[in-house]
Amino acid sequence: MSLKIDKDNVYFLPPTNKNSLSTALPQFSGDVKSFEFKVKFRPDFSKAKPEINYGIMMLNGKHLGISWLESEDGQSNIVGSLWTKEELQQVFSPLTNYYGKRTNDYTYAHFIVDIENGWMRLNNTATKKIKGKLSNDYRFSYLWLGCGNSFENCDEEYRWNFYGNINYAEVIINGKTVFHSTCQKKTKYKVYDESENGNHLLKYSREWFE
Repeated sequence: MSLKIDKDNVYFLPPTNKNSLSTALPQFSGDVKSFEFKVKFRPDFSKAKPEINYGIMMLNGKHLGISWLESEDGQSNIVGSLWTKEELQQVFSPLTNYYGKRTNDYTYAHFIVDIENGWMRLNNTATKKIKGKLSNDYRFSYLWLGCGNSFENCDEEYRWNFYGNINYAEVIINGKTVFHSTCQKKTKYKVYDESENGNHLLKYSREWFE
């Protein structure tokens, strides 16, 4: 099973829990030393436009996380992005199979950010030193699956809506898994958190926030 993702079907984890049911909140505050995003996804290549980022698993604000980018020459790349106080910093990994061609199979992406030691890595193929401290922009960010930001006050071009399927997602903060799902157990509005931390993934709707 998987989650069908398009601009009307995206999911999120809030940084707080109104019922205080979460035992490990997905917060990216100043005491976070490291975090990891893991996701398996299958893009709908027919929707792809060159040089447009499609957010797969990201924090809103100054975009941070995993996205997919199609270049002018047809090369598909997974992108790991974050902002420090100084600048945007990115690492890239090819979104191709062993023979260098596109695949209709699910692609696994693993983005690691080690703030304490100053580096980030994507899929063990690209490692980069982080210049400066992580931006404070993420302290109250929501974690999105299927876009970079779906709030109504975000301009369309910065929402980075992804088109395709996602069948696995995991978030690790300071070495502890705070959310994990194989997308098997779900309802119309929620996806079960298999880490048993109570961070059930929620389907976004504007009415829910009004």
